[in-house]
Amino acid sequence: LFIYTVWLGWVPVWFLIFFIIRDVLILMGSSFIKLKYGKVAMSTMSGKISVNVIALYWISVFFFRDATQAHEILLYASVAIMIISFIAYFKRYHNIMRGAEFN
Repeated sequence: LFIYTVWLGWVPVWFLIFFIIRDVLILMGSSFIKLKYGKVAMSTMSGKISVNVIALYWISVFFFRDATQAHEILLYASVAIMIISFIAYFKRYHNIMRGAEFN
């Protein structure tokens, strides 16, 4: 459905690309940790918050078409929290690769 909203022009293409690239990078890091240590690192709190803010953005765009100011606020809030969560995931990945305990 998210891709559908991009196709309709309701969500910017750059947002979808940013979202996909971020998630692919996180998935790659997580997969490498799984291969190296045999276990999966838990998600971060900022990652969980990010998913919820993105969901709020999508809900506002899909169900409240006239709330353009809310769309813009939630769009940029989503981008900000995605950046924050990516940094948190990257720091955790770096620490795990240096031998830090996890989970």
